[in-house]
Amino acid sequence: MELRWILVGITVLVIAALLVDAARRMHRKSKSEATSVSPLGREHTPADSDFNPELPSGKARVVRRAPGLLAGNPGEAQLQQPIVKKIEQVEMFGDVEIPAAQPAAAREIQERGELPRRESAGSSHLRRDSAAAQQKAGNPDKKAPEEVIVVHVMGGTNRLDGKKLLQSVLDCGLRFGEYNIFHRYDSGAHDAAATFSMASAVEPGVFNLDTMEDQTFVGVSFFLMLPGPANSRQALDTLIEAARRVAKDVGGELHDQQHSVLTVQTVEHLRQRVLEFERRRLAQQRANG
Repeated sequence: MELRWILVGITVLVIAALLVDAARRMHRKSKSEATSVSPLGREHTPADSDFNPELPSGKARVVRRAPGLLAGNPGEAQLQQPIVKKIEQVEMFGDVEIPAAQPAAAREIQERGELPRRESAGSSHLRRDSAAAQQKAGNPDKKAPEEVIVVHVMGGTNRLDGKKLLQSVLDCGLRFGEYNIFHRYDSGAHDAAATFSMASAVEPGVFNLDTMEDQTFVGVSFFLMLPGPANSRQALDTLIEAARRVAKDVGGELHDQQHSVLTVQTVEHLRQRVLEFERRRLAQQRANG
């Protein structure tokens, strides 16, 4: 009789232990589910060791609301909306002074089909009309510029001082002329053609001699037209030498046509472009007889 009551007591204790263990497991499970959707920064339980709040898991990612940003209870968690980062235009040179890859004057010269020449402003329009007439007539001897090589001198965060710029440009042998820009001529003749030219780096690229010394500039663009000078390779070397001197005099930086820093490799690439252009022209002339 006593043994039976002992067995009944043991059975009751085992059942009670199982009920307590089941209750503890249920409590732990409900706690882990609450932790998996808790705000970021809260410590997770061991049951959630595989949970990563930064990865898609089918559950909402929540963040704490910054005060004053959203309406509602201050302690309420809000679902974070996807953030689309807007590409912002960096205004390195001001609102409108964006440097061009190629000066407007270079495009005008190509359209006109003739290099600038040293001449008086009064006769400029007469020669332009003559060049236009020759273009319409299809003059086979006319060598219209086909390719442009550009080297920029940029001021970066510091704009180029107009007074220093003017003096340096004149010291490099350039003279103010057609298109209201500067040119380096291949000889001292009155109608000498331009070897290369220099325009402002910002459209429309022109200069005003009356106010240039009182102005500052984002940069300037040296450009060589091909075909152009009789010795294009020498003309390119002279252009690069002039650009380097101007950059040194005004505290500027040398850039290539895409406004990347001009390197030794870039200069060599420009020389190869000139050589390749001359080879193509020579082959074309031989093919035409």
